[in-house]
Amino acid sequence: MNTLFLLRHAKSSRDETVVDDHDRQLSTRGLQAAEDLAQHLRKTSFHATLVLCSTANRARQTFALIEPAITYDDLLLEKELYLCSTEQFISRLRMLNNNIGSALVIAHNPTLEYSANYLINPTKTQDKRALRDISARYPTGALAEIQLHVGGWKEITTGCGELISFVKPRDLPLN
Repeated sequence: MNTLFLLRHAKSSRDETVVDDHDRQLSTRGLQAAEDLAQHLRKTSFHATLVLCSTANRARQTFALIEPAITYDDLLLEKELYLCSTEQFISRLRMLNNNIGSALVIAHNPTLEYSANYLINPTKTQDKRALRDISARYPTGALAEIQLHVGGWKEITTGCGELISFVKPRDLPLN
């Protein structure tokens, strides 16, 4: 089995109307949410074999804020994760090497929401509240943990995953 973590970048600023969307920065609220998530991840001894991160500034900033709280073996910054379709996203996951046990993907909506709903089998998920939350909306700064019941990444198909947890910034304790 493989584990997939899907992290939507933290809240970005809309104040910079002249900045290209790819270059937008995190808002003050987004910075705080990423710091809160880092604190949460530190407590869980989070490890991923691979981190795939969109090249968008807000995704890279989110990663920079959580990086001190996690361990990982390899990092790839990929422009293709910026505004890709669900089909492109799932195809990218299928290309992962089978020696990668867990992958953290830091990317964008609606790709993450649609991909999570594609992967998750509701009958395999115990936490029905988390399942409702992820089906309704994938907020900025939210992190899903999905256990993939497949022999390898290339075998990913619809409904192959079990939602283990879904952490939203508003649910994390305040500092």
